[in-house]
Amino acid sequence: MLNTPARVFSGAKTEARIKGRHGNYAWYLIKAEPIESVDAEQNFVLLAVESRSTNEDSDEYGRPRIGTLGLWDQIPIWSTRADGYLDYANDLWLKCAGLSFQQAMGWGWADGVHPDDREGMTEIWRMLVEKQIEGYAEARMGSDDIGWRWYLSRAFPSRDDNGTIVRWYGALFDISDRKRAENALRVSEAYLANAQRVSQTGSFGLNFSNGALYWSDETYRIFEQARSEHPSLEKAMARVHRDDIGLVQRALDHSAVHDDEIDFSCRLVTRNGGIKFVRVLAKPVKGRGETRELVGAVIDITAARVAEDKLMQTHLELAHVSRVTAMGEMSASIVHEVNQPLSAIVTHGGACLRWLNRSEPNLLEATTSIEHMMAEAKRAGEVVRRLHAFAKKESSARALVKINDVIMETLPLVNLQRQTKRIDQRLDLGDNLPEILADRVQLQQVLMNLVGNAVQAVAQNTGIESGSIHIQSSRSAEGELAVTVRDTGPGLIGDTLNRIFEPFYTTKKEGMGMGLSICRSIVESHGGRITAGNNADKGAYVRVVLPVNP
Repeated sequence: MLNTPARVFSGAKTEARIKGRHGNYAWYLIKAEPIESVDAEQNFVLLAVESRSTNEDSDEYGRPRIGTLGLWDQIPIWSTRADGYLDYANDLWLKCAGLSFQQAMGWGWADGVHPDDREGMTEIWRMLVEKQIEGYAEARMGSDDIGWRWYLSRAFPSRDDNGTIVRWYGALFDISDRKRAENALRVSEAYLANAQRVSQTGSFGLNFSNGALYWSDETYRIFEQARSEHPSLEKAMARVHRDDIGLVQRALDHSAVHDDEIDFSCRLVTRNGGIKFVRVLAKPVKGRGETRELVGAVIDITAARVAEDKLMQTHLELAHVSRVTAMGEMSASIVHEVNQPLSAIVTHGGACLRWLNRSEPNLLEATTSIEHMMAEAKRAGEVVRRLHAFAKKESSARALVKINDVIMETLPLVNLQRQTKRIDQRLDLGDNLPEILADRVQLQQVLMNLVGNAVQAVAQNTGIESGSIHIQSSRSAEGELAVTVRDTGPGLIGDTLNRIFEPFYTTKKEGMGMGLSICRSIVESHGGRITAGNNADKGAYVRVVLPVNP
């Protein structure tokens, strides 16, 4: 690995006599040069010792007397001539390189460098010698026999009083542990980047004090910003849909002064003008010193929102099909409901003609008959209107409704079926119940389905001359609105109790198994819940609980 040259250090030098191994003193030039390692916490001082006498100027290997002090036993060091020719390396350096001194002399030291790092190590050394600057390189050294370890080799020149380089000195520092940590970090970061890409979840950090913003690669992708561009809060806010800017700004302002987590969803405008949905989860944390930062994740939920919209549309389609199917099954009840006011209109119309055709017309009675005709016409029109709204295919339109009114509007649609099968009906509607925000037609569909199922359940008991259904509306203990439909049928037997709301599960020979499933979807879309069970004595019940609006 090639690295940029490190800064030049100024050192100190002096001459002194040092006792040699044979007890004789000789003059030496001692130079002290500080060495700054890559790890700022590990700095060294290299003592270069050059012989100034000829008595003990080389050892048995022909190496100059450099580093005869005890310090060199702890550090792998080397030295070369001014032209880069290695003519000294202590035993520890030779051990690291897996070479003898004869093998390492000159440019033979390169044989101790890993083949994959050899060219780079040689190139940077030639560059330092040519440019006469200090520097360092990282490479693996050793051999297949003793193994390979990562080292940082530092080199700096020794100059005479004229600034001319007279020797090069260097030392090795074992950085294998650091390299392993760096490799583990790179692998971890790669896994994290891939995980973020797959899950479409980016991370970010925001420094409130200086506005600095930090993004992961996936966050850059979500915001459609080039990796070369520096992220900023202004650029990020420019992507937010104009209707959601206030929401995002309030969340940021809240996080700037409060410690609780934030969780919100907003829309981003893509470069081509499309819409992207994202969810933001973040937590304020304390940074360095007194700084305050926001750390979090941004999740691209566009695909989930599109799938959710498609699912909602499918539910609407199924609900519409269910309503149309129910109307076909209740055709007799519909005809009955419409014929009643029409028959009354004909009756009152005949009476009106009779009152007018008398020798002395009775205008008061005729007027009363006309008023009755108008009332029955409105009644017929209301029946047709409700049937039209019930069968109409349209999206949910919610308004404040009274649940008792919805119940009374729904019962006529199933009355004929109930009366034909001689099933009694008991109403127990609570007084002063609050209004709820709901779709009237959808609630009618739920009630019609529950009452229709109750009628069919009671009709299964062929050995009983008559049964009954009980419809109750009340306020629950938690203050919610509850509607319960009970019957005296056979009850929910076996797996039916656990699977009654599953799609396509039915106990009827010609049933689709979608009625109660659609009911559950409608109730849950209103923030409510629907449950079923068996009565204490006989039969079953279905209970719908809906939240009450303030």
